[in-house]
Amino acid sequence: MNAQPAEPTRAAPARPTPDPVVSPSALRREPRQRRSREKVDRIMDAAVGLVVREGYAAATTTRIAEAAGVGLATLYGFFTDRRAVFRAASARNLDAFLGRLDQLLARAGFTHWSEAATAGFDEYVRMSRADVGFRMVLFGDVADDRLLAEGRRNDEVVADRLAELIGTRFGVVVDDRLRTALLTAVAAGDALVKLAFECDPEQGDPAVLAEARRVVQGIFERGGPREYGTPAARPAPPTAQAAPTAPTAPTAPTAPTAPAPAASASADQAASAPADPAAPDAEPTPAHRVDPVPSTVALPGAREGETGSESEGSAPAERGAGRGPAVA
Repeated sequence: MNAQPAEPTRAAPARPTPDPVVSPSALRREPRQRRSREKVDRIMDAAVGLVVREGYAAATTTRIAEAAGVGLATLYGFFTDRRAVFRAASARNLDAFLGRLDQLLARAGFTHWSEAATAGFDEYVRMSRADVGFRMVLFGDVADDRLLAEGRRNDEVVADRLAELIGTRFGVVVDDRLRTALLTAVAAGDALVKLAFECDPEQGDPAVLAEARRVVQGIFERGGPREYGTPAARPAPPTAQAAPTAPTAPTAPTAPTAPAPAASASADQAASAPADPAAPDAEPTPAHRVDPVPSTVALPGAREGETGSESEGSAPAERGAGRGPAVA
């Protein structure tokens, strides 16, 4: 008997990742078939398009159904009212933002959770520039600042989702301090990005965006531990270390050694001879030097034929024996 192909051999879905999670409270019933999911997407896209072209007031359920190409009964089969449509569209935006941020964090290889602050801000700005619908609807503020969850601000919901992502990705315990920092960064960054696109609807005012980025980054630099950013102690410069060992010349004193005997002999000779109180203190001429200049210079108070460096009573012939011809 030939084996029959097993059921799991059917073609797998084209999309390997699950569809973006839509809050169950935004839908009357979950779309299970592909055609139903496509209708829900068209309804949300039509609602966002009406907001971009004409504003939120123009996005009634009737006009949303017409723009989506579905009957009004089909719209109400999935959504209770237009507020539910925008809640689903906002949740889809949040899922898309968090999904892209998670992929970015996985690729970047950050070592600390606070590094994700500027990465999240940059991704938020990129998505706002690339998709005007995302920028107009964002996370529900176009309809209600408490749209994503009843009784909670949209910024709180976004901050909680970011906390879950950070806790999972970096393995940190999300405490109240971290939640407060995230909520502050989300609220401040969202307000400043909106201001930037009011100044420049196409790309956002670059000066305002730069300031907004610094604000978001500063929240985490002041509030979170930054030990990984502390610079390591640097060694002293090589020149400062080599300075004490640089002098080597004094270790080989060769110049003073040659004249040492003559100087010593002259000192001994001067010490053994009676001093002439009338002669000035003059350095004696070395015995090995030949001085062509007459050395018998008469000094004040000295006897004829004597110098201040020679002993009293020495004969002229004796004094000239070691230096050259005596001068009468």
